[in-house]
Amino acid sequence: MILSDTGSGLCTAAIAMLLWLGNLEVWHIYLAMVVSSTCQGFQCPAYYSAWNYLLERPGLMMFLLFFVVTNFTIGLVQVLITSVEFL
Repeated sequence: MILSDTGSGLCTAAIAMLLWLGNLEVWHIYLAMVVSSTCQGFQCPAYYSAWNYLLERPGLMMFLLFFVVTNFTIGLVQVLITSVEFL
């Protein structure tokens, strides 16, 4: 999980540095997204499987409920913000 977070962070830092230097091109963004998505592909299964080892059974159910509600709320807010931007 640490390596995948580091890889994603380095992609973000590289894009920011290229933007700051004025050398950012479209293919840089595509390449960074490929690398970042690959890192995310390794992080998500590890993250989801770690819950069972970190939380006890009652806490796990509360955490999963909180996680689902939070992700739903974030998705809803993103859609609302996007729709307001295009009005």
